[in-house]
Amino acid sequence: MIYLIITVALIKIVDLCYIFQVKEYRFDRFRSTLIEDGFLPSLYLRFPRFPAKSFRNFLIVCTSIALLILGLTTYLQFWASLWITAVILVLSPVASLFFVSVAVLLTRPLAYAMRNRMIKKAKLLIKQRPDIVSVGISGSYGKTSTKEFLFQLLSTKYKVAKTDANKNTDVGVAQSILRNIKPDTKYFIAEVGAYRQGEVAKATKVFMPQNAIITAFGNQHFDLYGSRENLIKAEGEILEYLPSSGTAYINGGILSFAHTAKRTKARVVSFSTTSSQADICATDIRLNPQQKLIAQITYTAPDGRRDKHSFEIITDLIGAHNIANILPCIAFCMDQGMKESEIISGVRQLSQIANKLSVHKGIKGSKILNDSGNSSVDGFIAAINTVVDQNFRKNIIISKGIIELGKEKDSSYKKILSTIANRPIQLYTTDILFKKYDITNQVQYLPTEKVILDLIVKNIDASTLLLVEGKFTPSVMKELILL
Repeated sequence: MIYLIITVALIKIVDLCYIFQVKEYRFDRFRSTLIEDGFLPSLYLRFPRFPAKSFRNFLIVCTSIALLILGLTTYLQFWASLWITAVILVLSPVASLFFVSVAVLLTRPLAYAMRNRMIKKAKLLIKQRPDIVSVGISGSYGKTSTKEFLFQLLSTKYKVAKTDANKNTDVGVAQSILRNIKPDTKYFIAEVGAYRQGEVAKATKVFMPQNAIITAFGNQHFDLYGSRENLIKAEGEILEYLPSSGTAYINGGILSFAHTAKRTKARVVSFSTTSSQADICATDIRLNPQQKLIAQITYTAPDGRRDKHSFEIITDLIGAHNIANILPCIAFCMDQGMKESEIISGVRQLSQIANKLSVHKGIKGSKILNDSGNSSVDGFIAAINTVVDQNFRKNIIISKGIIELGKEKDSSYKKILSTIANRPIQLYTTDILFKKYDITNQVQYLPTEKVILDLIVKNIDASTLLLVEGKFTPSVMKELILL
């Protein structure tokens, strides 16, 4: 039975290390996950996943195993009995949680030392390159899309570096600076994220941008922030570090626009897809007969730096919400001297971003919208509206729910369901809360990903559009997506 205890504990240690890694070794995010998924299901019902190969993960696993062996050795030497051994077997996942938590704490000083060293090197590199124009992108959602679109537009004319995927913390920004900035780099674009106040500021201080883009404020990670006020304050911290010679491109549709704009001494440019009063706005957003997204762009620089510009853009990107992500990119590029013709051509060439409503061929001739990189309520709603615009006979959405919404989870789910209501859409989900508020009988609650996959395989055909909303395991995605 001791060997069985060791086997169960080892599997759980590896899986818990994976969860801590995904949650950036943060106990606040780990705790939120346990609350969202349930303490017992997280420890006893999860399919185990392997963490990435890294020095810290190696130390965590080895330290946890050492603690496990020490505990078992002590037990066998002093208290060994059959019934206690049986209890230990049952509680081995709980013990594994304790061992891994201790290991995470023990490796923290070394991790901090390595992080600080990397951050110092990145700051030094930035200081040595005053010729680089930096742009920081903050907000609750839309950051990655905006970063990638700006990168693609600028790259048509300049040498550009950006933060790598999922590298939006202070150390992530530092890693990207050291890895991606080259001698001929002209622009550096950094996505900065946070879960608590002060974290956007820490990431911003690594590269001290001259310019910033505020995409939008939602309720992503609301559970960690504690309040909407804290969230808005944290996501807007980047504005306080801009020089007076810089520019802040702020979404004019956010409720706190006036207050947010006052937080910076830099020039402010507002952007909007709903108000023609914004400095740069998009109107007449529509799909042409070839299902290409079109919008009329009007840019009037707030300080009279240039004449009013008005022109039409067309893009292969799907989802009208992407126009809002493109707007600040257009404004920035024009402020940097790019011509209308260059921007129109650049927007026309914009390519889809993986896992951000990317289009794929699915099983049985179906079409799949892969939005597995999204984890926000507003992104979910935008994806639903995009599904409707595609005009398929059968529409299915699969989702495991949205994490870290805190006390706003119920109202957020109701908002999502109201968007689905009375539209030709079925939602398959492992989150029973969706079913609780399903008043139009459009939600099917299914206990596991495997059951969802089996039902999809049974019901999907060439007339089906499948939206994958939020993360699913690689094995499920491999079964669904052909190309």
